[in-house]
Amino acid sequence: MSLRGVGLRAFEQMSKEEGWDRERSFFIASRSFIAIPFWDRGERTGGFFMKKQTTYTIYSASGNPTAVIVGTIPSAKIRAQINVDIMQQSPTVEQCVFVNPAQKSCCMAGGEMSGNGFRIAGFIVMNAQRTNQLALTDFGSSQSFLCTKEKSLVSIDLQIPTLLKKTDNESIYDLGSIVHVVFLAKSKNDIKEKETALLEKYRSLSSNAIGIIGITRSQNNYRIFPKVFVKNINTLVDETSCGSGTVASFCFINQMSKKLSFIQPTGLPILAESVRENDTITRIRISGKIEKISNEISIGDL
Repeated sequence: MSLRGVGLRAFEQMSKEEGWDRERSFFIASRSFIAIPFWDRGERTGGFFMKKQTTYTIYSASGNPTAVIVGTIPSAKIRAQINVDIMQQSPTVEQCVFVNPAQKSCCMAGGEMSGNGFRIAGFIVMNAQRTNQLALTDFGSSQSFLCTKEKSLVSIDLQIPTLLKKTDNESIYDLGSIVHVVFLAKSKNDIKEKETALLEKYRSLSSNAIGIIGITRSQNNYRIFPKVFVKNINTLVDETSCGSGTVASFCFINQMSKKLSFIQPTGLPILAESVRENDTITRIRISGKIEKISNEISIGDL
């Protein structure tokens, strides 16, 4: 019997054993072997198999270190566990994105919409497809986004956020699977004093993620300071860059006829501009540099 056949029989046997959690298990067949990674209360269920470690590579989008895992993993529980493992192993990582270059699709670990995560995914898929433009699909929401690249400058067109609420102090924008609370502040210290209270005030909003975006302004220069809570994976991060937060900030500033630069906490910019069709604004485009900042890493190898 071939090694693949042995692996398949092992998987069938293991799936019949008491305590086997099929929802949290999956297998990957390759040309010469079957790999069966699984998470079952941290215990190995018996059987003969070859295990394939999960690997990831870290990219930067004007900051915002993002771990990229190549492959489609439908299970939200497995994506969440992989996210935990990676963030424990690589503490500088702020988020994880799963990318399938063949299907031109991606999904964030928590199912949220991420302008930077999707730009990184678009960069990887465009390189794999040897093109400078394509439609990238979020397999979590089935939405598609136009991505373009020119060398290391990568752009993505995102939907115009829905204004949910506007008060004298803040505005709330819904980008589909993330909601941003945006406010203007005098300084970074002023932002830090307000963001925790704002997060507690709005964390019950129905969305996969809540972002608190403080903006400071000096003449025509805008700086943003994002804090993002992703509910499904229970992460709260002071992000070093935020693409979707830049979109919400662009709408908040309300100078839609201009291309604006928003300086991220890293000191690097993300550009935002309106995309028009027949004089009607249809999308918001953000652009910035994408850089690969690590080689491939296996979980558990560091």
